[in-house]
Amino acid sequence: MSKSAKKKASSGKKKQEYSIIHWPLSAGKSLWLSVGLILLISLVAFWRFVSGEYLFLFEDIGSDTLTVFYPNMVHLARYIREVGFPGWSFYMGPGQGIYPSGLLNPFDWIYFPMGPKAIAHSITYVQLLKLVLSGVIFALFLRKTGVADAVMVIGGILYAFGGYLVVGSGWYVHTTHIFWMTVALLGFEMLLRDQRWWLFPIPFVFLAGTRGYFLILFMTLYAAVRTIDYYGLDWKKILRVYGRMAICGVLALMLTAPFLGGKVSKLKDSPRVTGDVSKVESLRDKPMFEMGQGKHNPTAILRWFSSDLIGTGDTYKGWRNYLEGPLFYIGLLSLLLLPQFFWLADKRQKWLYGGFLLFWLLLIVFPWFRYAFYAFAGNYYKGALSLFIPFSVLLVAMMALDRIVREKAVHLPVLGVTLALCLGALWYPYASLPEGIVPGIRSLVTVFLVLQAVLLAGFNFQAVRNLVFPVLLGVVCIETAVFSSVSNNRRTAVPAEDLAKPVRHFDETWQALEYVKRQENPMFYRTDKIYGSVKTGYNDALVQDFFGTKMYQSHNSKYYVGFLEDMGVIPRGNEASSRWLVGVSKRSFLHPLMSIQYVLSKKETRGDLNKDMYQLAEKTGQIEIYKSKYFIPFGIPFDQYIRRADFMQLGTGQKMEAIYHGIVLEDESLRYAADMPLLSTDTITYGGNAMPRRWTNLAQKSMKMNTFEHNHITGTIDIESPSVLFFSLVYDEAWHVWVNGQRKELLLVDLGFSGIKLEPGSHSIELKYIPPMSRWGWLIFAAGLAIGGFLLVKKIRILPID
Repeated sequence: MSKSAKKKASSGKKKQEYSIIHWPLSAGKSLWLSVGLILLISLVAFWRFVSGEYLFLFEDIGSDTLTVFYPNMVHLARYIREVGFPGWSFYMGPGQGIYPSGLLNPFDWIYFPMGPKAIAHSITYVQLLKLVLSGVIFALFLRKTGVADAVMVIGGILYAFGGYLVVGSGWYVHTTHIFWMTVALLGFEMLLRDQRWWLFPIPFVFLAGTRGYFLILFMTLYAAVRTIDYYGLDWKKILRVYGRMAICGVLALMLTAPFLGGKVSKLKDSPRVTGDVSKVESLRDKPMFEMGQGKHNPTAILRWFSSDLIGTGDTYKGWRNYLEGPLFYIGLLSLLLLPQFFWLADKRQKWLYGGFLLFWLLLIVFPWFRYAFYAFAGNYYKGALSLFIPFSVLLVAMMALDRIVREKAVHLPVLGVTLALCLGALWYPYASLPEGIVPGIRSLVTVFLVLQAVLLAGFNFQAVRNLVFPVLLGVVCIETAVFSSVSNNRRTAVPAEDLAKPVRHFDETWQALEYVKRQENPMFYRTDKIYGSVKTGYNDALVQDFFGTKMYQSHNSKYYVGFLEDMGVIPRGNEASSRWLVGVSKRSFLHPLMSIQYVLSKKETRGDLNKDMYQLAEKTGQIEIYKSKYFIPFGIPFDQYIRRADFMQLGTGQKMEAIYHGIVLEDESLRYAADMPLLSTDTITYGGNAMPRRWTNLAQKSMKMNTFEHNHITGTIDIESPSVLFFSLVYDEAWHVWVNGQRKELLLVDLGFSGIKLEPGSHSIELKYIPPMSRWGWLIFAAGLAIGGFLLVKKIRILPID
């Protein structure tokens, strides 16, 4: 017998030494076991929230829950109930387009019938719903890949309580994205193996925008690995799979068409994408093969063991912050099993999945490639890589475990080396993280690593082989419950009892606003707050139901940001200031321009208000309500213009006054002012008593508003000489304007706002917000729905492979 024949015979004999582990549950019952265990671990890990003791709102590094996510939920629910279809909202600072907002997030639909306090209580359960569904769908995905039912159960648990899903649940939108990306994994496996395509396009519809871009990048790479693994190097079949994906992509694009315009418009008008705070150039210019610096590399290593090994929330000591740093934890079992795959798999799979993992390693070791993956938009792991990288490791690990439970032997030397390397990485004294590692968690990680390594070794002993798996499953459940509890219980959360107290969003501001609304007020006016109910009150208006000028969103309008920069309200080119917009509450001279009629203050903030412009109207508790003496209604006519270049030569104080003397025009709009006098800034008298008279005069000439809705405004005005009518409406091309029934061009004026040119005479004005691409988009959507429905009803397979 030849050496090769002996080797094969020996190999075959060895394979028979181990039995397939006995798993008593059917596929259906295994899935229900996954559901039950994930739900049970969730209740343990999230108990202080499920019990009603705390709200799933945080005041630590996760304060975005209080400052932006929760206000957005309350705002959208109120908007849907009172206004209808999302379009433009005057609750967002001085106004901003919100289309399509929560329409593409079915989990937000749950909140639509609820009030602010009911929403606060419900967040916990919605977040748990996303976590449980993500774990169960991943279990279904594993079963579809062909792994054993027992492996499916463990894989679903490890995925559901991976670092990004648990920590990301404290930043609500991330778990939504993870859910849809998990659906995409199952959809692709159905498309690949069963040639059933209907599920694959759906996640791309709900992830329209940047997350859809990330999913496309990932799927392009992942599909190659899975397709070659399934079909081998049969290029005709590979091309058919990609063709099938492309057709599904076109169908998804058609179904996304009504919403795509709003998504694109928000990014196009964002200073973080196309403005002067974009990070594209600075990140793109980094050296391509420069390795991670400082805390990055130790963080990228240690967060494989636990999300909280180097701190939780505000105590996090690693690179970037608790969310944006690498969240790679996906179960300690995955780390122990990963090298086993390269011993147990066949040669082609070793190269295929080895290359797949090597790609992700490249992005970790050389940050420039990570920047490129994120289109140089940011320096972090959230949104994509904190999911894709650990998922890839978990998939390969579960493929290794599947081979072990199907008669394969664990390679004990490889397991021993793996354990030693893990313990070495865990206990290594990282110079860049002095005293940063939490001792108790490191000890727990050590115990779980050793225990699971021993259990994996137990698979090689026939007498205990069938007992090992249930014990291993139990240990995995305990590990995920313990580490997930740490991530939740060491955060600074809001006590549920605080909803009954006059604190945060439910402070005495509500009583003050009730007084304001009882007064005889014009159809449209703004109320601003000098103080804040939460932090400095950026999104208080969204919860407390008033129109102000502050706002905090990931992507604000670059036109409003530009106005605040040019007027000296915020520093120029500061990325943080472009998100946390302080508005004009402390710049009283800009209040008449913005139609601010009331300002709410407290004793300690009274000094930020110009008392000559306001009079005290009422006091409710600690809140002082001031009413403007010089309120100017919405729609202000200016019969002189100032060139932007001339205006920008003025000092900040001079700009505050000059903006009331003439309309500030961009160079491209100067042709509309050919019949208007150019105002020389040298002729303006600054200071003195001129401004009150100026404000009173402008108020008398302003537009008379007939109807006001968030998306539709009408009014009339008499113009004595050629003028530009200014609207305190942040410039957005989706606003359309008609004068006396005739369409007019909306102009960019006053450094970021809107205006129209008017000739002398009486005019009827109509402003309407029409979401970009929505009209054509709905037609394309209907066509896509018809095509998809036809293919489903007729059971037509797309590019079938026999």
